[in-house]
Amino acid sequence: MEKKLNQKQIQNLKPKKKQYRVPDGGGLNLLIHPNGSKYWQLRYRSDGKGKLLSYGKFPETSLLEAREQAEEDRKLIRGGVDPRESSIQSDGTEKHFKTVAEEWFDRRSHIWKNSKHAFDVRRSLERDIYPTLGSKNIDEIEPIEVLRCVQNLEERGLTETTYRALERVSSIFRYGIASAKCLTNPARDLKPALKKREIIHHPALDEKEIGEFLREVDSYHIGDKKRERITALAVTLIHLTALRSGELRKATWEEIDFEDKIWKIPGGRMKNGLDHWCPLSRQSIKVLKEIRILTGKGENIFPGKTDPSKFISETTLNGCIWVLGYKGRHTAHGARAVFSTICNDSGQWNKDAVERQLAHVQANRVRSAYNRAEYIEERRKMLQWYADRLDHLQNPKVIPLRKSVA
Repeated sequence: MEKKLNQKQIQNLKPKKKQYRVPDGGGLNLLIHPNGSKYWQLRYRSDGKGKLLSYGKFPETSLLEAREQAEEDRKLIRGGVDPRESSIQSDGTEKHFKTVAEEWFDRRSHIWKNSKHAFDVRRSLERDIYPTLGSKNIDEIEPIEVLRCVQNLEERGLTETTYRALERVSSIFRYGIASAKCLTNPARDLKPALKKREIIHHPALDEKEIGEFLREVDSYHIGDKKRERITALAVTLIHLTALRSGELRKATWEEIDFEDKIWKIPGGRMKNGLDHWCPLSRQSIKVLKEIRILTGKGENIFPGKTDPSKFISETTLNGCIWVLGYKGRHTAHGARAVFSTICNDSGQWNKDAVERQLAHVQANRVRSAYNRAEYIEERRKMLQWYADRLDHLQNPKVIPLRKSVA
């Protein structure tokens, strides 16, 4: 005889790393999410396909109410009626992949806000995915249909775009499973069927070379002395902070807290969509103060040359690096690799703190004040140590080798 749940058992069910189900019998299950939420579901078969119904969240929907609703639906099933079909009062589009995908997108909009990433995801859905999968019922889509959809991109030579599209489709199906829209994820095992992804490595100098490079940056002049000094300071600052180019170039002065020595970057400008707090070393503060003298009292830290309301371009930083003779050997993005290598190789810092400074956050992490300030005190000390280390490499006679404290 199938074991039934009771009220005490349900209340004592604890969340795990991954969602899991506890059966009550007759296909009725309680789905427990990693955040502790508990949802009632009825799993059944109709027309030879596995399907499910959702009865709401516990305790809003009680054990007794869930059982009563399940029994009513089981009667329909035994009579050859699919309870999902019989309960639909609309045109049926709520089951379409596009409808579920829009719900998925909206769930993430509070994280992405108005970021370029949100724009890219929206464009990818509308241009590459909806034309093929949008009008299909999400619980009826087969793996071969998903594969054909993304292979349309692959055939155009868009390998990286193909992988990103597949990852988004897979994420939408995972949301569909969690929200009782479908039972399986047909995109889950398709990567081996795609062309192998080409890994692009950004060239970066090693620790022995970075000192000479920074000395050359400090003396960088090819024309407009003021503009070239601003560019040189930007290149220096990206090495001190290990930020991405866009995170640095599009910065505004209101993000800088000189008193607390911290740079508060909004999620809309971050690759992962999460707010990021970057501690500022003494050297970073000094660089920012010099930039403020050069750029005046405008809103942007790095205003465009002809239009101060805009920012310096993507090519500005790398242009400086290339003019100095490091094309093919180093890039602005390579500054992040230099930071990671030196800090990790030192053995003095928690690897998670290094990753957090690089704003490498798992996709399933919840956006919170904790995340943006995670390891903040250790990162303060680490960035000051790192700035001192770069000073020593740039001029070995100045900075002694010791662990610095901000």
